[in-house]
Amino acid sequence: NDKFYLLPRWLVFMRGIVDSEDLPLNVGREILQKSKMLGVIQRRLVRKSLDAFSDLQKNATEYDEFWKNFGKYIKVGAVEEQGDVQKDLAKLCRFYSTKSGDDQTTFSEYIERMPQNATKILYLSGDSREQALNSPVIQRLIKTDYEVLLLPEALDEIVCQAIGEVDGKKLVDASKDDLKDVFDDDDEDEDNGDFEELCSWLKLQLEDRVSSVKLSKRLVDAPAALTEGAFGMSPTMRKYMAAQAVAQEDEFAGFGGAGKPTLELNAKSSIVVALNNGDLTSDEAEDAAELLFDVAALTGGYELSDATAFATKVTKLMGQTEIPPKKEAEPVEAEVVE
Repeated sequence: NDKFYLLPRWLVFMRGIVDSEDLPLNVGREILQKSKMLGVIQRRLVRKSLDAFSDLQKNATEYDEFWKNFGKYIKVGAVEEQGDVQKDLAKLCRFYSTKSGDDQTTFSEYIERMPQNATKILYLSGDSREQALNSPVIQRLIKTDYEVLLLPEALDEIVCQAIGEVDGKKLVDASKDDLKDVFDDDDEDEDNGDFEELCSWLKLQLEDRVSSVKLSKRLVDAPAALTEGAFGMSPTMRKYMAAQAVAQEDEFAGFGGAGKPTLELNAKSSIVVALNNGDLTSDEAEDAAELLFDVAALTGGYELSDATAFATKVTKLMGQTEIPPKKEAEPVEAEVVE
């Protein structure tokens, strides 16, 4: 109850009666609260709860219902606990993935499907499962059939960061890691040409918004994408932290905030190739650079700093689009029925 802390807060939904002959009830509540026996009871209650959840997990239907109602509590426990308790809670956690469809998967199921010799459990956060699934930063991972966990909630990302490792496999943000050990460099045997000048020019054009510009090995169809450094903050976490700062009226909100992302270019994209071969001193090249960044930001889940300017550039492009005139309907001869 609210008098004695027999359960951690992530088990607040549990109800029951504890029968003990070892509690000194003839003393004040303050003294009882410090009793070593109370700590023993708490640890046993946590262990009993975890065992009950593990047994429940064997029945998929019952566990689905349990997870819908109490999954967030389990995730909070995985963040707050440590040691063996955290490991057991990690086994109970479920997430969407690029291979799970509308269902969710556990870390154990993910590891069973991992490629041989793979050492990383990759995840990607987003405003929704669909947005994370369509993110350009995992295009090549999907193409090479490497599974990625999709995290539509900020809590999911916090859980993965807190757990850190499962059965010797590190949990890694797919938008932060360079993925050198995931991609086979031998597959990239085509000459990408010299894009050094373009990267330097884009860095100058977008100096206040990106930390660096480089060629990417993770992109397939998208011309560009924004990624974070090892200690960077994902778009989902940026929004979460900003919301927390506003809610708490944080006087340091925005002070020394998240670092600038990296702009990665797809050297095989016709847009990037055209920009690389074009006149970089022209106004058209500057507009293309701005649009390239804005599109990469939107598809990556970032918020545009100037939505009006983006709309103006898109409207300008639409005005340059040639739309064919309407086709005149061919006359139809009436059929005479005798």
